[in-house]
Amino acid sequence: MKTTYFFIAIIWLFPLTIFGQELDSLNTRADNLNVEIEEIDHEIRALQQKKDSLNSLIRDLNRQISQINYENEISEGVPTRINFLRGRLYSEPSVGSEELVRIDRGEEVLIFDFYVPPFFRAKYEDFVGYISVASLEKNDFIEKKQSELQEEEFKELQESNPRLARLIRKYGQTRGERIYEKEIWIGMTDEMARDALGRPNDINRTTTSWGIREQWVYPNRVYLYFEDGILTSWQD
Repeated sequence: MKTTYFFIAIIWLFPLTIFGQELDSLNTRADNLNVEIEEIDHEIRALQQKKDSLNSLIRDLNRQISQINYENEISEGVPTRINFLRGRLYSEPSVGSEELVRIDRGEEVLIFDFYVPPFFRAKYEDFVGYISVASLEKNDFIEKKQSELQEEEFKELQESNPRLARLIRKYGQTRGERIYEKEIWIGMTDEMARDALGRPNDINRTTTSWGIREQWVYPNRVYLYFEDGILTSWQD
C-alpha cells in the first residue's frame, strides 16, 4: 500500500518539476533579453551624444562661415550717398521691422549685393541692416542690380504671359500694361490702339491740308478718331 502511495506522489510531482524547469528557462531568457535591451539603450545614448556633438560642431562651423561671409561682404560693399530724402536703416527688408538708425542727407553707407526691392542690404557705422533704394543716390551698381532683377522678372513673364511681355518690351512697363488691359487714351498712337483693341472693322480716312484724319470703327459702335496717327478722341 505504501509503495502505491510512493508511486502516486512521484507521478504527481514529476509535472511540477518539468513546469518549474520551464519557468526557470523562461525567466532566464527574459533576463537575457533585458540585458540586450540595456546594451542597446547604452548604444543609443552613445550615438545620441555623438549626434549632439556633431550638431554642435556644425553650428560652430556655420557661425564661422557666416562671419567670413559677413567680413567678405563688408569688404565688398559699394559706398553710396544718401539723397535728399534721408535714410532709415531697418533690421529686416521691411518698413514694419525695427528701425536701427536714421541717416542724414549726404552721409555715406555701404550697400551690398543683396537686393529685395526696394531694399538693399547696407552698413552704416556699426549698424548692418536694410535701406530703401529710394533713399540712395543712383550709381552704376544700383542700376545694374535693378536691371538684372528686371531681366529675371521679364524672363518669368515671357513664360507665363508672352503677350504682356511683348507689349512691355515694345512700349515699356506702364504703357504695356495699359495696352494689355485694352485701355485707350488721348495721345496714344494708332499702333498702340491696334495692339490694344485689335484691327478695326473699318477705317474711314480723310486727307486735308492739315493732315490725315481717320475714323476707326469697332463693333458695338466704338469709334476712334486719329489725326496723323495720334488718337485725339473716341466714342463708345
